[in-house]
Amino acid sequence: MPKKITKINFYNYKAFYSTTEDAYTIDLLDGKNLLIYGENGSGKSSIFDGLKDFFLSSIEEIEFNQNIISKGSIPKEPYIEVEFTDEDRPYYFSMEDNRTNTKTQPFIKDANEVKSFLSYKNLLALHYFRPKEEVNIFDILFSKNGILYNYKNPVGKSANGTDIPLGLLYANILKYAAERRNTYNYNRLLKTHDIILDFNVGVKKTLQLIIKNTNKYLNVFNQKFYLRRFEYIPLELNDVQNISERLNGGKLNLSLYFYKSKIPDYNLFLNEARLTALSLSIYFAAIKTIPPPEYQIIFLDDIFIGLDTSNRIPLLKLLKDYFLQDYQIIVTTYDKYWYEITRDYFGGNWSSVEMYVAQEKSYFKPEIVQSADSFVAKAKKYFAAYDYPAAGNYLRKECEYLVKKRLPQLGKISPSENYGSEEISHLETLFNNLIIFYKACNIQIPIELEESFRIYKKTVLNPLSHDDIKSNTYRYEIEQMFEITDKLGQLPILERKQVLRNGDKITYSDQLNNYKATLQLADNLYIVNDGQHKKFSNCSYRLIHWEKDSIPYWHNGNALAVEQVKINIERKRSLSEIFQGIAKSLSASEITDYYSNLIIGTNGTLKDLL
Repeated sequence: MPKKITKINFYNYKAFYSTTEDAYTIDLLDGKNLLIYGENGSGKSSIFDGLKDFFLSSIEEIEFNQNIISKGSIPKEPYIEVEFTDEDRPYYFSMEDNRTNTKTQPFIKDANEVKSFLSYKNLLALHYFRPKEEVNIFDILFSKNGILYNYKNPVGKSANGTDIPLGLLYANILKYAAERRNTYNYNRLLKTHDIILDFNVGVKKTLQLIIKNTNKYLNVFNQKFYLRRFEYIPLELNDVQNISERLNGGKLNLSLYFYKSKIPDYNLFLNEARLTALSLSIYFAAIKTIPPPEYQIIFLDDIFIGLDTSNRIPLLKLLKDYFLQDYQIIVTTYDKYWYEITRDYFGGNWSSVEMYVAQEKSYFKPEIVQSADSFVAKAKKYFAAYDYPAAGNYLRKECEYLVKKRLPQLGKISPSENYGSEEISHLETLFNNLIIFYKACNIQIPIELEESFRIYKKTVLNPLSHDDIKSNTYRYEIEQMFEITDKLGQLPILERKQVLRNGDKITYSDQLNNYKATLQLADNLYIVNDGQHKKFSNCSYRLIHWEKDSIPYWHNGNALAVEQVKINIERKRSLSEIFQGIAKSLSASEITDYYSNLIIGTNGTLKDLL
């Protein structure tokens, strides 16, 4: 089993102020992943910075960021303490140099090789360039803080000694090129030419490794463009006296294509959502390129802040499919709804924490709540305490959560200004979208659930609906809402897979009656999986051609009039209506197993897709 963190203690590091000897503790039982919700200013970023500093302290001397208020007023020195699986002692990064022991353990040092602490600010650097600014992501990958700084040159050992990390090699090249010219340094400068050649080859090989995974991850984000190549302008050393003119090149851009067409100025052409998907794909592809150390961590700090709704679920899917097995993942967010969505999406192998800002006399400090209750659990607690408005508020949150969980992305957003989108917050609109979605999937939401929801939505779920908060009527309504949320939770979560598109054609043949027909889809056709059964979604069709006895548009032994043909072709009908019409015109029995009799391509039937 991969090594994992099991506990983190913060004592007077940044936001974590304590006047006693007690530290702030986050438990990750059995090395679980960690999901953190926190208000702004509650200390989420202090956890991000603290763990990052903890690992960094194993390879370099860094300053401990002591809480400002605590200086000179606490019983012991500030520290960060981390416990791991399969380790019989904790590890410290402390104000006391003799207590810091991160440098003694190779697996802590090796964890730094993967630059896996990502905030939205870091992500923005990969794609945000001003309109007239040259796009260049070279430093983001290979400078001291670059993602691939520690990636060893894949060229390998050579006479030029290039079997060192690419970032360190680049730093040495900058150092050598900047030295004053004398006999000794001139000889080393000449040797630097050969080192640069190896460096350039290593960079090109490394970038080639990243392309495949970048495009794989772009597919997870449902993007139709792809990365064909990195456009790298190699480093070049000039033998000149002026130091500032000695080193040229070291520039890196992206060559993106939409099908066969190159996207010019992609940073201006692509919208924010696509640029973010691109940046995340490159970032995670770069991480995957680095050989895995013994301990692997990914820490995403408030990354949702820059993601529109179309990118959030794909990000979770990417983490789940490609990183969850080997990495310990920590995610922070200020968005309570997405905290709940993420917690439910990943399931049981996660610890969840809520952080709030607590005021103590003249200062603020974090309040950490471990393993927070769900909305419905909180509603039950308030209901038991006779606080019916609070119970109703959490029941509304639970209803919104359950409805959104069952809706596809398009059902949860509406168009906004500047061709963007925004999340729908109106609960009744969301519920109406759910009914439409289930109907399109050929699944009926129980009528009694629809009716009950609409009745109690206007009373219990309206926060201003009652003044008499302890009336028997209100208590009864709350009890009914608990039943409604339970029934909502029992609705199946549907998975849809598109199998045919609007405009695709399928055929029907009745050899006994010498009859042929061509149908065209008037909607997209999906296979819907409710967890127990698969079925086709509701779909309308057009009968665009038919013939009997080789007579096109046959009707009672003759060809139908042209105007009547046009009217028939334009009509959208269900398969049942179409086959009833065919049976009636042929004076034959109606076929009920439509899908087995509709041909796709040359041999397959529509039913084969199930």
